Order: sequence, then structure tokens, then C-alpha cells
Amino acid sequence: MTQILDTWKDYTLPEELKEPQKLPTPTSFGGEWAIVATGAKKPTFWDLFFILLWLSITAATLWPQFHAGLSNLSLTTLFMLSFAVFGLSMLYGYGRKWWLHLQSNHFGSPILLLDQERYRPGDMLRLSFQRDIKPNTEVGAGTLSARLVCVEVTRRTVGTDTSYDHAVHYEKDLGQQPTFGGQHQLRALWHGDIPAVARPSQLGTDHWLVWEVQVRQHLLGQLDETTSFLIPVVN
Repeated sequence: MTQILDTWKDYTLPEELKEPQKLPTPTSFGGEWAIVATGAKKPTFWDLFFILLWLSITAATLWPQFHAGLSNLSLTTLFMLSFAVFGLSMLYGYGRKWWLHLQSNHFGSPILLLDQERYRPGDMLRLSFQRDIKPNTEVGAGTLSARLVCVEVTRRTVGTDTSYDHAVHYEKDLGQQPTFGGQHQLRALWHGDIPAVARPSQLGTDHWLVWEVQVRQHLLGQLDETTSFLIPVVN
């Protein structure tokens, strides 16, 4: 999750924003307020079990048809081949999640330090990011980038199917800062502001509006991770 990207990708809804239970309560930390996030999640055994089951059923269905000869391939066979391709893509995604998790394990928890516990429309932002590098981990040069986003999310559930619609109301690139090898910690500082016409954070059962700071940590071949921090904005 590695290639050098000089600009942000188009906004996609992070998994963390699909089920927000509450806004974070920043912890007082030396005159600032800290929000602690987690690194890349470890994929579960059940994810792998489902993928292998999918591929096994597909292979068991396809094998007799291939054994009968390529000249007898039917539309059903082609349809099952598309299932096989989808299963292989899921297996690739599972392996990618494991790789990201292993990368993330060389670093501590991502922390964002705020200059206020709560923000109001028109307030200035001072954001300080830090993430420890674990002992015996050597890192090279890289970049830390941040952006401020206000996104509104609506969840729709029909039977067992759940879908999410989202609209980005505000997005601002806060800039990119370099990191250097030989450090014991990834650190960066950004300044910004909450627009004077900003809507406050809202959390409902199936509808929510949140402000988030996304921090992308990119160290070529060692770490490529984006962390989302929810910022409380009140009236």
C-alpha cells in the first residue's frame, strides 16, 4: 500500500468512518490534546477462510468442465472463470493487508496533538503528528502529508445489504513535509483553520457529519499508510 504519490488521491471513505460510534475525547498531554489512533489492522483468519472456500468451490465447479475439453466450454464456464478472477483478487488484497500490517508493526501508534480540546467554526488549527519508530528499525527518507476533510455519510440498509453514500463538503491540503533517515520518531507540524461557515460534527444512527485530518505516512518500501483522526467541531 507502495508508490510515491505527490498529491492526494480522490477521497474515498475510510473504513473507520462507516461505523463511527462517537467523537474522540482528546487526552490532555503536556498542554496539548492527544488523539491516539491504531496502525494497519491485522486481517482475520475468517477473511482467509472465506476466500479459500470461494476459490475451492469455483475450482471444483470448473475442473470437470476443463477436463471435458476446451471445445466444450459454456457460458456457465466463463461465468465461473469471472468468479475465480474475483477470488484471486480477494486473495491478493488479503496478502496486501498482511504486508501493510507487518510494515505497521515496526512503528508505534500514530498520535495527533491538537492545541484545543474542541474546535469551533473560524478557529485556527495547530496540528502536530508523531509516531515512534520501534528499536532496531532503520528507516529511510520519506514524506508526511496531511489534509483536512469534512464529510457527510448516510448509511442505507435493505435486508442484509448495507451501502454508504458520502459527500465531501470541504477538503484542504495542509501540505507535505519530508522525513529523514536515522530518526527515532516520525514528526510533522501543520497549520490550518476551520472555515467560519463550517457545520459542526453530528453523529446519528444512520447519518453523520464529521471533520477528519488524514495523515499519510510514506517511507519508500517501508511504510505507506494513511491514518484518519476525527476532530471534534462544535457550535
